Amino acid sequence: IVAVQNRLQTLRQGRTVPRNPPAYNPASNGPCEKAVQDVCAHLRAIKLGLEARLKMDIDDFLPIVQWALEHAVFLINKFSVGEDGMTPYERATGRKWRRAIVEFGEMVLAKLALRRNKRGSVKGQKRKLAKRSVEGVWVGQVARTGEHIVIKPSGDAVRCRTIRRLPTEHRWQPERVLTIRATPRLPSPSTAMPEAMESRLVDEEVEVPPAEGQAVPPISSGNP
Repeated sequence: IVAVQNRLQTLRQGRTVPRNPPAYNPASNGPCEKAVQDVCAHLRAIKLGLEARLKMDIDDFLPIVQWALEHAVFLINKFSVGEDGMTPYERATGRKWRRAIVEFGEMVLAKLALRRNKRGSVKGQKRKLAKRSVEGVWVGQVARTGEHIVIKPSGDAVRCRTIRRLPTEHRWQPERVLTIRATPRLPSPSTAMPEAMESRLVDEEVEVPPAEGQAVPPISSGNP
């Protein structure tokens, strides 16, 4: 942290005066300690809630827990109301976060994007009868754009603008949560650019047959 402060001090043109608490004295760094407590409390609640929904214990080292940590920070920034009656997001931007969310780890239908030209008009599709949505595990939202983050059956994460909820009996599938391979740092581990998380197009989405011995995920009655 001190190295980052020093680097920022050299990059800024204006005057920058770093402030640091005394060494080995956590009590003097109260705001940071309280922030750590809040994040841990939100992460614990998300993990316990997901375990109750899936009716199983979740190992702390599974990739889904890393997404839960990102989501805990997102919830604090967007919805935690301070003493002034505003959330951190509202305090910084002057408006409230109004994008709807669903429960963490829930199965949803993620709507795929359509290919468009430079003017924004929809181009001709190569696969017009291809499905417009894919089933995936909802793990949060992109803080800057409000896009939903969904984990596909392949284990990779994608961004999408619109999601639809499945019937209640199909919203929680433990096997899909356990097969997640993507992490916030490597959202697309099976692609050539594992560190990039992109939106998928209808024409690009190709059905991948399950590997030998791999169970086929159940198809919900909510599929289009």
